Amino acid sequence: MTIGPAQLTPCGDFVNGGVCTTLALAFTHPAKPLKNYLSTECYWMHTYKIEIKDLHLPFFPHSLSRSLAQSAAFATYNIGRQHLQDNNGVLSTNSNLAISCFAAIPGAPLNASCEQLMIRKQLYGRRLTDHFKTIYLTEGICKGVFKGSVATAGRDISLNLGVRAFNDIAKEKLQPVVPNPFVHEVCSGLSSGAVAAFLMHPFDIIKTRMHQAGFESNNFRTTAKIIFHQEGIHGLLFRNLAPRTIAMSPLVCAITMLKERIPYFLSDRQV
Repeated sequence: MTIGPAQLTPCGDFVNGGVCTTLALAFTHPAKPLKNYLSTECYWMHTYKIEIKDLHLPFFPHSLSRSLAQSAAFATYNIGRQHLQDNNGVLSTNSNLAISCFAAIPGAPLNASCEQLMIRKQLYGRRLTDHFKTIYLTEGICKGVFKGSVATAGRDISLNLGVRAFNDIAKEKLQPVVPNPFVHEVCSGLSSGAVAAFLMHPFDIIKTRMHQAGFESNNFRTTAKIIFHQEGIHGLLFRNLAPRTIAMSPLVCAITMLKERIPYFLSDRQV
């Protein structure tokens, strides 16, 4: 399978990634706090009760971190694609998979930092600046502010695969089955988003648990072992997979559809 040449410069794709991710999050954000709530110990220990207002807060750190991470992923993907495409301007499936994985890594630390603040704001209240000060003073930078970066990188790699490589494969496979262009695009986005949700699920479970205040581990491997011993393989791989799929499939679908349309506006402005 091959895909066509890039339409934007790396700078243009940076803008494209931020814009389409922010617009997609505006529609799918309420599912994010619900997923966080179901993934933490607060839900299982009945120490926190979710309310309707929690489904809308805090949008700013979520949209900022995810949009910047996707902007970096889009720009990195653009650069890698320019170097690995053949003389005809097309990219092989293996190269597409490799670039999709690598492009998600640069934005992971910032994404992990902002999402940790968002999770603590949702679960414990208080201002974001208060949580940042607490994390910085008690745990430092690497083990505190950027805690969960490895798990976030694994989660973001799965997301980027859904937006890029998996979506291209789904489009090719579904083309003979779904001839209508719009329906074909929607089905491709939803199916690639569902696969990405399944792959990212254990990474995000570990990340969310690490970001809880007072959790006994800030190490990826140790956290995975704790969850496995306490809840078994079901708790690590399958718990709350349904709400994650419901949240991620529309998000990936929206991003994949927007990323094909926004370049037309940006290219007219020579971005």
